[in-house]
Order: sequence, then C-alpha cells, then structure tokens
Amino acid sequence: MRGAGRHGLAAALTLYALALALWLAAPLGFPAEALRHGTPHLAVIGVWLASTAYALSGWRTALAPATPVLVLSWVWITTDFIAPEPDAPGAPFTVAAFNAHGSAEALARAAAWLQAENVDVIALSEVETMEPDQLRELFSRHPHLLYDTETVDFPGSQFTTRIALLSRYPLRGFGDGAEESDPSYERPALLARLQAPTAPIILAVAHPFPPRTQGAVVRRGAMFRDLGLILSEEERFIVMGDLNVSVWSPDFNRLPGRRAGDPRFVTTFPAWLARGGIALDHILVDDSFTLRRAEVGPDLGSDHRPVLAELGLQAAPPPRSALSASPR
Repeated sequence: MRGAGRHGLAAALTLYALALALWLAAPLGFPAEALRHGTPHLAVIGVWLASTAYALSGWRTALAPATPVLVLSWVWITTDFIAPEPDAPGAPFTVAAFNAHGSAEALARAAAWLQAENVDVIALSEVETMEPDQLRELFSRHPHLLYDTETVDFPGSQFTTRIALLSRYPLRGFGDGAEESDPSYERPALLARLQAPTAPIILAVAHPFPPRTQGAVVRRGAMFRDLGLILSEEERFIVMGDLNVSVWSPDFNRLPGRRAGDPRFVTTFPAWLARGGIALDHILVDDSFTLRRAEVGPDLGSDHRPVLAELGLQAAPPPRSALSASPR
C-alpha cells in the first residue's frame, strides 16, 4: 500500500513540476499565462504535496515541492495594492464595476444593490441584452451614459461585448469608446472625461477578450499598453471593469495605477465560489485618490461578482509617482 502511495506521489510531483514550468513560462503567453491566475492555488497544492511527501518518503523528497511553495508564497505576500483607510482624506467618490454576463435579471439586482451603496459611477460589461434606453431607465439615478459594442472574430469563435459607463455627473467620451467611435478599433475600452464636483476625472472602462487563445492574450496586452500610454499624461484617472486578468499575470503590470483593495483573499469569478476563486474584476487608481473602502459585492446572478471602491478625491493631486503614472 505504501509503495502504491509513493508511485502516486511521484506522478503528482511530476505534474506539479510541469505546472510550475508553465507558471514560469507565463510571459510567453497562452496557455502558460493561465497558470499565473492560480498562483495561490499552486502554493496550497505544494503544501499538500510536501506534507504527503514527508509522510511517505521523508524530508528530502518533501523539499521538492516545498521550495517552490516558498517562491509562490513570496509572490502572493508581496502583491501590490492600496489598503483602505476609513478616515482617508478627500471628497467622497464611489465607483463600481460589474460584468452582467448578458443577464437582464443580474442587471436589475445590480441596480438595486448599487443604489443602496450610493455609487457615483458604474462600469458595466456584457450588457448585450440591454439597449441604451433600457439602461437609462434601469439606472435612472445615473442619467449620463456612454456605451460601446465590439465584435471580433477569433479562429473558430466570435466574441461580442457591450460595455457601458453610467454616471451621476456629466460624461464626455474621447478617443475610442464613445457612441460615435471609430468602428475599426477592435479592443472594447471606453474612455471618458467626468466633471466631478471637486475636480475632473478620466475614466477608463475595459473588458478585454477572455484569454483563451494566444491572439486574445496578445490583444489584452495591447489594450493595457494603450491605456498606459493614454493615461500617463493624465492627473486623475480610474481604470475599472472585468479585465480578464489576475494581479499575478505579467499583463497586469502593464496597467497604470494601483489596485484599490487587497485581491489576495477575494473572489470575483466564479461568482458562486465565495472563497478560493480568482479576482478578474478590478478598480485601479492613480495617486490623486485615497481609498476608504474596497469590497467585492454579492452574487447577483452573473458569473462575476461586482467590485466597489469608495475613494477620496483630493482637490490638488500630489506629485506623481512612477508607479501610478505609467505602466508598471
């Protein structure tokens, strides 16, 4: 029996080594890049393998999975984010992002939840079931709307998405993404200037294609680079949406700004898994903002959970740091 256990352990260690090799090869793109989303999961698996190896074969064998666990744990522990401070200064400004997954019922639940949270700006993705007039009616407290619909063909599949931005304050689209945008641009991103009571803000809502092919990963990286270049000249910006990327992916470092809230203990996808999933939905801000509260919302009937950030907007932005002013 013990011999069979050792054979099983050897097979598991081989598969674990293959997964770690793919994790290291993430900069090469699909499919290796997908392993980065499971960084904490690989660490947990490694702990289990090390414990099993120690019980069956001793500490020398246990070192094989234990060593990469230390590396994975260090990557997880040192994840960069902005920690909330309830008493942070600045005028209150609350934003939220939600992927409705084409569900009108999920949008209706989202409207009720966002109203209760007193949100100023809402970023929506995958709202193909709703026309602009229907969105305006559903989110009647947010009369200012921009939206964009994109369809892109991949080998063997087609991806269509509509993203929308709703606000209590006036919006003006620029670049790609307004209703009159250039139809040749094939990356669903929405850019807008918002006139908040304290200061103007640049908003970027993005929903890159799911990274299921190498082409999709390349397009996502190109979108993030574009956003970094555009926003590097701006003083106050917020990037938000279902970005189809975790904080441990190499592409996440291309995004400008820092993530609002700790992504290490939260799950936004899949929505039914309260713990142990991954965070693909994000809100990133530059140094003009403080953070009072950041949270993941309830399961509203989509495959994603919403994310919310209560920010503090400072009237005069501090000196820009290299970290938030340009892609990392």
